[in-house]
Amino acid sequence: MLKNREIRPILFNCAAASLLLVVFFFLLELGLRWRETGTKVIDKEWVQTNISYNKDGFRDKDYSFKKPDDVFRILIIGDSQTFGHGIDRLEDTYPKKLEARLNTAAGSKKFEVLSFARPGWNSDSHLQYLYKKGLIYQPDLIMLSFYHNDILPPAFFDCDSTDLDLVDTSHFLHSVLNYSAIYNFLKFRINRGLEASRLKPNYIQCRKQIYNSRGWDMQRLYLDAIIGTAKKNKIHFMMTVIPVLFRLSDDYPMQFAHEKLADFCADRDLQCVDFFEKGIRGSNARDFIVSEGDRHLNEKGAELIADVLFVKLRPLTAIGGLERFHRAFDLDELLEGGAHFEEISSGMSQLDSPDGMISASTKDFQLMAFKNVEEYSFVKSVKDPATGKRESLNQINLDKRGMFLSSEAADYSPTDGKLIKKEKWIDTGNGKERRILIANKRGNLRTDEKEFYPFKYVSTFHKDLDKFTWSLEIRENDFFLDPFKFEHAIFQSERAKLKRPEGQEIFRALRFYKDFYFFEKSGRYYSDSLAQEIIDRKPYPEAVRAAKKYFQAPAEVLASLQ
Repeated sequence: MLKNREIRPILFNCAAASLLLVVFFFLLELGLRWRETGTKVIDKEWVQTNISYNKDGFRDKDYSFKKPDDVFRILIIGDSQTFGHGIDRLEDTYPKKLEARLNTAAGSKKFEVLSFARPGWNSDSHLQYLYKKGLIYQPDLIMLSFYHNDILPPAFFDCDSTDLDLVDTSHFLHSVLNYSAIYNFLKFRINRGLEASRLKPNYIQCRKQIYNSRGWDMQRLYLDAIIGTAKKNKIHFMMTVIPVLFRLSDDYPMQFAHEKLADFCADRDLQCVDFFEKGIRGSNARDFIVSEGDRHLNEKGAELIADVLFVKLRPLTAIGGLERFHRAFDLDELLEGGAHFEEISSGMSQLDSPDGMISASTKDFQLMAFKNVEEYSFVKSVKDPATGKRESLNQINLDKRGMFLSSEAADYSPTDGKLIKKEKWIDTGNGKERRILIANKRGNLRTDEKEFYPFKYVSTFHKDLDKFTWSLEIRENDFFLDPFKFEHAIFQSERAKLKRPEGQEIFRALRFYKDFYFFEKSGRYYSDSLAQEIIDRKPYPEAVRAAKKYFQAPAEVLASLQ
């Protein structure tokens, strides 16, 4: 048994060792915090100090729903990169910098650039809020700002690059340790070590996997829904791609994704701006990021993106009266410019005079503009330069503000130049009416098809789940269901707290994704993949029967269900 005089030295040594450990960890904590001095931290305090929202919950000023008559309005849809996560002033975000540059070049406040962006948004949010809020603002141009984490994972996607916590997140110590520089340093280093040892996937690996999964097919559905909606509402559309700000030289790890997106744009004949190729390639990523631990665009990065976009859109600033007639032309035509735009710009006032008319022509193209009561009509005729026969005749009718009223597109036979068919679109005030007219042998037209497109956002509250779900009524009685939630409702309804869809609903959705013409280049791949997964995993008998019926049924089955 130890005596008191023997115990005292032991206790003293233990106390001294404990004190030394406390001092060591205290000094280490101070050292790590000093090391991070000057590093910008984006936390709740930063948000409260720097971020304010408009009436619709976006980081922007308030705009009227009705677009001013003399303004060309651009709607940018994006995520935290567009929102300006880490950028203190709204004026320093790239949408606002772009707005300032365009108006300076135009010499007046001719352009409005609205930022529809929120941190955490993915492509489902982009599409949802375009319908919920975006279309209300009467945009002239929709710009989708794409970032590589916008792609949603399909059901059963198992790659997670999130940093692992060293302490259970439900433990009370977790919230305390999160304030410790030592804990966060160890957490960061251990996670990087796990990634280097291939015991945990990193961010790039998970992005690669999702691009090679059904997530990419789902992504194309969202994009095609946005593109189709813009096109049928006579709204110009373009897409931009923000790179992952990491290793920006020839070993850039996301090059494959940029190539996929470039192919997507080329296949749909879209105006796309890849910021990696237009300004960022070969740069030092540190120049454009908030901090090493936060790779969002900083003010310099926003400046670069605004500059690239301004160069792309600058031709619009030189077109007088752009807001009154731009819907009569494709975005490509507007950006390429041409002498006929000068004639239209200078001659718009002539259209208000009796018998006023504007005309411009080349060997294979003729344009006429005239006024009919309160409508301005633009007629474009295209001929085959080899045969001299008319290929197409397009007329679009706009009101005094340049807003779409109606259009007609006529197709002619390349052999004898006879009328084949006409497609008419009419703005009814609460949607668009589409008519297809087919010509018989005598050239007489008959209505072959008549459809109504409400482009309506539908929100449904499920009382038993205490939550809302959304869908889009694009064509009357044809609903676009959010594929991300649709998949999880089929396979993981309880976990996702979603209502399990019935067989008929599954069948209709699969056929809609596949057969609706917005998705002619994307829908089949997605529906085939999802239907096969349902058959393989057998979530419930009704779903399996619907998937099998989908593979067996001809396209005409969809029409019979309406």
